[in-house]
Amino acid sequence: MACQGNDGPTAGRLPAAAQSLPITSLLRLPRAGGSPRLYGGPALGESSWRARGRLQPLQRAIGFDLDQGVAFAVDSNGGLLALDLTTGTSRTILKGLRAVTLGPEGTLYAVTAEGKLTRIRHRLPEASEITLPARLAALYGTVDRQLVAVETADSTRLSLLVAGQPPLTAATPKGEAAATYWGDLVAVATEEGLYLWDPRAAEAPRRIKVSGNPRTVRFSASGHRLFVGREDEGVAVVDRYTGSRLRDLDIPGSAASLRVAPYGGWLLARPSEGDTLWVVNLATGAYAGALPARWGFDLPTVLGERTLVVREGGDVVARDLGREGFPETGRIRGGAADLYLPVPWAPAGTPPDVEPEAPRAEDDVDVSAEDILPEDEPPPEEEINYYLQVSRSQNPDWARALVDSLKLEGQPALVLDPLSGEDAYRVVVGPFSSREGAEEAGRQLGRPSFIYQR
Repeated sequence: MACQGNDGPTAGRLPAAAQSLPITSLLRLPRAGGSPRLYGGPALGESSWRARGRLQPLQRAIGFDLDQGVAFAVDSNGGLLALDLTTGTSRTILKGLRAVTLGPEGTLYAVTAEGKLTRIRHRLPEASEITLPARLAALYGTVDRQLVAVETADSTRLSLLVAGQPPLTAATPKGEAAATYWGDLVAVATEEGLYLWDPRAAEAPRRIKVSGNPRTVRFSASGHRLFVGREDEGVAVVDRYTGSRLRDLDIPGSAASLRVAPYGGWLLARPSEGDTLWVVNLATGAYAGALPARWGFDLPTVLGERTLVVREGGDVVARDLGREGFPETGRIRGGAADLYLPVPWAPAGTPPDVEPEAPRAEDDVDVSAEDILPEDEPPPEEEINYYLQVSRSQNPDWARALVDSLKLEGQPALVLDPLSGEDAYRVVVGPFSSREGAEEAGRQLGRPSFIYQR
């Protein structure tokens, strides 16, 4: 009912949904070389964590693997640098790289200057015979440890690269590409509309008509929705399964780039000109406001539920998206020149992030007397299992493939079959006997999840 807007019975005694977000720190990597630092919370307070030794000059932050507790970056000479946050040590894994990306399950894909692909798992390089195209526009790792390459010239060419097999390819008109977090679907925004390609389906890309001259696209954090920035209109919201346009998000002008908060909830848009950032509240679909901010590969981003981190002048500033006017909550003075990487990790003993209290939806809901059990009447006893849901899909084969990948990581994952014809296949971790146990597991999971009980 909530997703489709259909009329239906009231929620009654359904339990409130809860989302378990891990503690997220902000790792500062010195672009000119030096000692990395770690910051936490809406106030961007500096942690007592310290690295052993100094880093050489860097050109780009790549990502973070929670299983190993390692952050990856590329140095100024094209070397892949691994920084172990648990020990504070760093080392160079591979040199002379042209491109690098981090897959959703922790595999690194590195392209050498000669175009050869090397897979890196647990910091152990494994060279392959796969050769990447010269005009790489993007690389996306998949949940089953394969690689999608995007090449843009007169058209956009998409390739699924599998060791020992010829690449599976597809082509669309020229446009900007994006992929889901799991790499199971690729979208290309073109003047002719939106194209969706399933790398495993062995089918031609599916075209979806979207008016207004699409120019940029991003998936929601769950991968179920697409946000399409258009030159002549606002942002269109498209359902990935049906291809239907669900609604439009009004912004002040044309969006040249879009970015979705890592755990959902907020859409950030960059206009075609000027250093301005537009913010959309995805929970309400309303335009929340604008503020000055420089757009880079790493920033702006959102820490936790609603702490926006942006470059302003020579500083890095944290702002509260949940309050009118986006008031400042923290500042790293003189930090704008460095690189930043949000990491779902914090030193042992770090207390959970405390964000300013935000209005809750249930505060505005009238509760009738019949919805409240008398104090002397205990609730009916029933066995409840708690799970961490990491994905839901209409495709059972894809859901089972994701479960297999999670099991390789040591997670007790399984697929919960639909309860009804309109339900989906839920990929979950668990079960847990209590909500508290599920919440604790969610903080250690290292990927977006929420508590589901059944």
